[in-house]
Amino acid sequence: MSQSFEFWLQNLCDTFSILTDSQQITTLESIIDICGPKQLCFLSTKLEILVKRDYLKCLPLELSFHVLKWLDPVTLCKCCLVSKKWNKVILSCDDVWQNACRQLGMDISEESEEASTSRLAGNLNLSSASWKQIYTSHLQNVKKLMSKDAIEKKHLYGHTARVFALYYRGNYLATGETFWCEYS
Repeated sequence: MSQSFEFWLQNLCDTFSILTDSQQITTLESIIDICGPKQLCFLSTKLEILVKRDYLKCLPLELSFHVLKWLDPVTLCKCCLVSKKWNKVILSCDDVWQNACRQLGMDISEESEEASTSRLAGNLNLSSASWKQIYTSHLQNVKKLMSKDAIEKKHLYGHTARVFALYYRGNYLATGETFWCEYS
C-alpha cells in the first residue's frame, strides 16, 4: 500500500469514528451501494465471522447451565436444534430438566439420580435415558391423556336393573345387579 493511501485510510477512519450513529449508518449504506460483487462477498464473509458468535460455546459449563435455567422447556427443546454442541450442553443440564419435570407434576424426590431416572423413565432405555427424554416422554403422555380419544369408552349391555357391584381385574369387568341382604 502506498503512503498516500494509508494516510487517506487513517483520515477516513478518524472522521468515521467522530460521526453520530445515524451518520455512520448512512456512510456505510453509501459505501455498500457502490460496492461490486467481490467486495460484497468479502463483506458478507467478514460480517458472518464478526456477528455470529456462539456465546454458549464460549462460556464455562457452569455459566451455561445458569443461563439455561432461565429458559422454559419449549425454548430449550428448540435450542437443542441449534447445533450438536448446544444439544450436548442442554442435555447434560439435569437441573433444568428436573425442574421441567416438576412443572409437569412429576414427583422428583431427593433420592439418587440413578434411582429417580429408572423410576420415572418407564419404557425408555434406562442406560441412555436422560432427564430431557423423561420430560418429553411424560409430556407426550400428558398430551395423550388430554385428548378426547385418550380413554376408550364402551357401552355395556346385559343389566336391566341397577348395578350394585363392580369388580375389575386385568382386562375384565364383572358387574352384579342383585343386592342381597340378610336380615336377622
